[in-house]
Amino acid sequence: MRYIFLEDNYFGFKDSEVNNIEETDVEITEEIYNRFFREQSQGKEFTIKNINGSTFEEIFEKVIIEPVDPQKVEATPFEKLQQENEKLKKQMEETQQSMAEIMNLIAMQQGTPKQ
Repeated sequence: MRYIFLEDNYFGFKDSEVNNIEETDVEITEEIYNRFFREQSQGKEFTIKNINGSTFEEIFEKVIIEPVDPQKVEATPFEKLQQENEKLKKQMEETQQSMAEIMNLIAMQQGTPKQ
């Protein structure tokens, strides 16, 4: 027999042949049990609406997953480091270019005779 349990906003399933069944565990039909996993395999997520319900629709409520705006997703710490490294790399290249220009100016000034 299959059972469903609810514990601290977490729900799960038990099988009487494998698990210890508590008084608070609620027996469900094999059909409800199989439907849950069939729907879940299609990417649907559920929460418990009424653990004592007698049908799938009475027991479960589909969770509506709001799409995430990709522009609002915060970069991971690793991605932030990569972005910072790119900025630093550009700054170093600009600094090296400026130093090379200064060295060229110094070399040109030293190469011209003084009057």
